[in-house]
Amino acid sequence: MSASNEAELLVSRMLQPAVDGQRYAIYDRLREIAPVHQTSNALLSGWYIISGYANCKAVLTAKETMNNEHVLRLMNVEGDGAYSRMNRTWMEYQNVMADHDRIRRLFFSHFTPRAVEAHRQKVRELVTMLLDSLAGRESFDVISEFAFPLPSMVIASLLGIPLTDMARFQEMMDQYLEATAMVKALDEETKARRDAISEELIEFFRGYLDERRRNPTGDLISKLGEASPAAGVSDEELLAQFVFVLIAGHSTTADMIGNAMVGLEKHPGQIALLNNGTVPMKDAIPEFLRYDSSLEVGTRYFNESMNVGGIKIAAGSCALLLLHSAHRDPAMFVEPDRLDLTRKAALQAFPFGGGHYFCLGSGLAKIELEEALGALVKRYPKFRILDLAWQGGLVSHGPSRLIIEGTGAVS
Repeated sequence: MSASNEAELLVSRMLQPAVDGQRYAIYDRLREIAPVHQTSNALLSGWYIISGYANCKAVLTAKETMNNEHVLRLMNVEGDGAYSRMNRTWMEYQNVMADHDRIRRLFFSHFTPRAVEAHRQKVRELVTMLLDSLAGRESFDVISEFAFPLPSMVIASLLGIPLTDMARFQEMMDQYLEATAMVKALDEETKARRDAISEELIEFFRGYLDERRRNPTGDLISKLGEASPAAGVSDEELLAQFVFVLIAGHSTTADMIGNAMVGLEKHPGQIALLNNGTVPMKDAIPEFLRYDSSLEVGTRYFNESMNVGGIKIAAGSCALLLLHSAHRDPAMFVEPDRLDLTRKAALQAFPFGGGHYFCLGSGLAKIELEEALGALVKRYPKFRILDLAWQGGLVSHGPSRLIIEGTGAVS
């Protein structure tokens, strides 16, 4: 079989939800036989599938590339429904880089290292509250009972949404994630459902924005509502970004907590390094993010032609960047399939993207991971996974169910 034909079979397997959590072997083989492959697969016809550390980093950071509405195909964005309009309004997918920068500047000062560090104590309190509610249980689902609610509670606190509204907040998150699954065809009923929940999310935040403008409270919605007119950001743009912050900051962090716990069970010796102080949790986070990041792939549109791995990619092309392939590339990382919390090279990974699109909330996500994982391994140093299921998505990667037995739990 030719390398091109084998690559097409691998791409087809990669796009099947059933292989989620098991794609690393596919990525390894693609990196070996076709690190820059233009696919004819119906879901991504004409796209370049790019593997390997050097190739992915070059495209992520190149001045010739950007994200825009062309790459939204991966998210099943089509037509002019509420879901599609909202996605096209997100800063991540602006067709003009100046518009991306205009919106990002409005948010930037609120996500600096100093700004997010001020939220650490609140994160710690929420972690403690959630874990205390599970005390005495022989087993529990890390995802539904801890990892999923935690980021939404942190974001709610940041934005200024009271805990009394958390039930509806999390219900909308459940509905949104269910209705916006990627890498599969969507029927008309599902498309209508995702439009409806998108509209509901926008109106949810509109109510808060209107109220905070009348009665500001110092939270993020109040501050951005006051600053947005002078920054040239319309209310519709601002409301869409609130949803973007919610989605981007929620699912990726929840997934990473699950991925890290799965990695630790496979490498139990690493827990001792954390609990005896050999490796501070802050120093361990880059390796967790490299070993099995929640962002499995990235996208780029080529606004200019570019040479990648010896192949010229024409302007107007789109690329799917296999970040998991980059992070397990043996040319960059020694024994890449091993979780090694002492690995210094993990700092060279790019789990939060790169270039203009480096994740604005990365600092807050790291704080959440430090506090969440630090508390979990202290309370459950000898945990055992009883049941594990994967979501099935491609863009965001993590367990849908992760039931652990808290063997040797420490109160």
